Amino acid sequence: MKKELFKFNNRLGFMNPFYLKKDNQLIIKESYYSLIKEKETSNYIDPVSIIEVLNKSYTFGDRTFIKDVNLTPWMAKPNKEETSWEYEKDVPSHGNTIISEEKAAESLFKRLKEEVKNYIGESYNIGILLSGGMDSRIIAAVLRNLQLTGKINVNITAITWGIENSRDVIYAKRISNLFEWEWKYFQLSSKNLIENMEIAAKNGVLYSPIHLHAMPKISKMENIDCIIAGSFGDSIGRAEYSGIKVRDLTPTNSKMMNKFKMFKSNVYKKYVSDVNNDIDKYHHQFPREEKYQYYELEKQLHYMRKELNQCMAVINQEIPLYQAFTSPEVYGYMWSLSPEIRNDKIYYYILNKYSSDLLEIPWARTGYRYLSDDSDKPDEYLKNYHNYGKWIKEDIYPIIEEKVLSSYIRSLNVFNMESLEKLLKANSSSKEKTTMIDEYLIWIATLADFVKIYNVQGVDIKKNSFIDKFDSSIICRLQYTFYKLKHRG
Repeated sequence: MKKELFKFNNRLGFMNPFYLKKDNQLIIKESYYSLIKEKETSNYIDPVSIIEVLNKSYTFGDRTFIKDVNLTPWMAKPNKEETSWEYEKDVPSHGNTIISEEKAAESLFKRLKEEVKNYIGESYNIGILLSGGMDSRIIAAVLRNLQLTGKINVNITAITWGIENSRDVIYAKRISNLFEWEWKYFQLSSKNLIENMEIAAKNGVLYSPIHLHAMPKISKMENIDCIIAGSFGDSIGRAEYSGIKVRDLTPTNSKMMNKFKMFKSNVYKKYVSDVNNDIDKYHHQFPREEKYQYYELEKQLHYMRKELNQCMAVINQEIPLYQAFTSPEVYGYMWSLSPEIRNDKIYYYILNKYSSDLLEIPWARTGYRYLSDDSDKPDEYLKNYHNYGKWIKEDIYPIIEEKVLSSYIRSLNVFNMESLEKLLKANSSSKEKTTMIDEYLIWIATLADFVKIYNVQGVDIKKNSFIDKFDSSIICRLQYTFYKLKHRG
């Protein structure tokens, strides 16, 4: 069973299970809930994890929010005795090979076809998570090419979520019609957020519920043998993480701070230094030659593994889900290239040669055709596929406020409750669209459910009420004002 569980552990898209140690044995479970039932001691909150997630939106290293309960390590599997971890020795290295983007595109497409074909195997009813973005469009082109060349004999269903009249929904439907695929559409609403809060809490609150979208509903789809996703495309194919190119990445633990003075000052001071240990561990485990290479590994093993993959695991628990761009043959090849070669033109050359019709459908990010000149006219569809900011500030605000200020959050003895109260009020009156503050607040509300479900105990630390009162009345307000000005700019 353990061997099967770690079958794809050397793939970036591997959805790590959880573990704890008991009597020097590794107890490993795919489900967080199932693992906690194996734990014989009380559940204590890990304040370091909270510091990390309220700075970067994800935890670092192998931490979860209960001490002694961890995510299985990156690129590792248990030894034969199941007493310790064996790390992969052949993790692909980075290189600086210079070739033309056109040749790189050809090699990438060839590798993607082989990867996707292997994932599909003997399956017949195949789903693809399809948006109006370029990553899923590349995978759509891969699937279509495999179909047309007779390499796979499958029935394909494109799966899309979003609000009506958004670019993602409109373009995904056009792509599905173009390829004559069945199209399954899941609309998003504030109701999704409430349901996703419950699911995120039970699964260990490793991510904000806003990142689950329609995944819980997709997991209940019938007559789907497996699902292919392309979410790693930006990072591997185009060397871009949240809009930042690889060479411009900064350390994961940079600019850590007590944002909006949400933490009690003495709690933050006591635990913030432990953040560096989570980063240093993997630096030593997987040495690289240049700084940007370390930072790219950090993005993969902390951000993509802890946030994206754990969200996708919600689908994978019911329907096998495979992330394209994540096999060593694919990401190893792309890492071998100079970062300057991993650019937007890679996708253009793939689509231009193998599925040029997809270039006529605009890119959801811009509303223009991909890499088109300024003569194009932008579309009139909605750029955002959700209204999370509005739903959080208006539709479900009473629920969030109640949970954020609840006895469950107070009992952790970690948060400056006066600051949370001020942040709630300030954010509810804001007219900004979805921001990180929305994500912080709904995550804290979900944390309250997590504390309730698992009976999580707080930290034992002396009060520092004067400093915290000052922080909440002065510093919190100043930070929030600065944040709004910066956001508008």
